[in-house]
Amino acid sequence: MSPSEPPGAELPVVGARLMLRYRLDGLLARGGVGAVYRGFDVDTDRPVAVKVLPRSLDHGAKRERFLREAKLAASVGHPHVVKVLDAGFYDEGRPFLVMELLEGTSLHKRIQTFGSLRVADACSLASQLCSAAEAVHSCGIIHRDI
Repeated sequence: MSPSEPPGAELPVVGARLMLRYRLDGLLARGGVGAVYRGFDVDTDRPVAVKVLPRSLDHGAKRERFLREAKLAASVGHPHVVKVLDAGFYDEGRPFLVMELLEGTSLHKRIQTFGSLRVADACSLASQLCSAAEAVHSCGIIHRDI
């Protein structure tokens, strides 16, 4: 049994620590390439986002893709792209990625709450998204779920 996961668990449990440094405080989202937790870096005393590869995907091409994209993501430097802070392996060599935690809400929730964006705001947002996508793509990353 590993310290972060019960036997046969797909993902680490909330409250687990990765590398004794990153405490997992809650699951934020699950996607096709991993799960993202709200975490806390006990060394720097700040909140972080921690992405892990589920056990069922931790093999072959999926694992290689996760590791390759972690390296590529760390090379992106752009004001509208989340920063990669750390990466490594926990327990029996399971990969993880630590990123800055961005607080806020989704565009969908914002529109539900406040209604449609003004044209100028929508244009500004679209410009920022295109600039970020260009920076990410120039580093060799293909974002599959914008």
